[in-house]
Amino acid sequence: MLHRRLDSLGKYAPTGFDLLDKSITQCFLHAEGPGALPTRHRTSRKLLGVLSPYGVYDKIGYLSAWSYARVAESALPDIFVVIGQATAAEGFFTYLFSGWETPFGKVQSGKDRGQILLQLFPLLKHDAAAFSRADAIEAQLPFLQFVNKDALRELTILPLLVNSTDYDACQRLGEALGELGEQCHLSIIGSCNLTGDVVDPALVDALKTIDVKKIRDILSVRHASGELLVFAEAMKSLYARQGRLLAYRPGSASMVFER
Repeated sequence: MLHRRLDSLGKYAPTGFDLLDKSITQCFLHAEGPGALPTRHRTSRKLLGVLSPYGVYDKIGYLSAWSYARVAESALPDIFVVIGQATAAEGFFTYLFSGWETPFGKVQSGKDRGQILLQLFPLLKHDAAAFSRADAIEAQLPFLQFVNKDALRELTILPLLVNSTDYDACQRLGEALGELGEQCHLSIIGSCNLTGDVVDPALVDALKTIDVKKIRDILSVRHASGELLVFAEAMKSLYARQGRLLAYRPGSASMVFER
């Protein structure tokens, strides 16, 4: 399998192995972060998903560290689905014919399960061009590798980019992820930022209760792309009980979702 290098990582973090490792370590040890490095002892608990913002590691990486601390202590899934906003095209996209290469090594793409999702949700397009700018995916991968050092060879992702205000379609994609979750153990990483305005508290409250209708209404008023709605509908379809807020700053939140 070919592997594509991370084109946008330099916007958010150092691109050398040692400096990147140090940057993520500092995110975990940050005064407002978890305060400790992630555990190396997994439990059998299955993690349905985490919400992890993306941006400059030095500014908001401590929020992501809270989410990935939960990833580290949970059972390793068959595949991580990483959902973010598309900025190079409109619609719903995946790309499965190459893996990803970071300073920490290679991450495989889950081609077989991606093909299943393409069948479950026909609006999903397999499109390399849409991934020419995939910041929301690329910003998460070093964190994912950092907390899965014991399983780097098994680490597999299914990348999804969304840029759509067709909220019915967004919910159908979330439901399709729920169907995929009936066939394998998947964990979903929502690489999503919040609105950054006065509705953020209401949006967080809606995520806590997985109130899909309320999330849809908030996004609709702002004509915002629906990747967060895809994530929420997927959590609902995977029977998450609730979302638990781990850390927050305006525009960004770290949350965990479990049964």
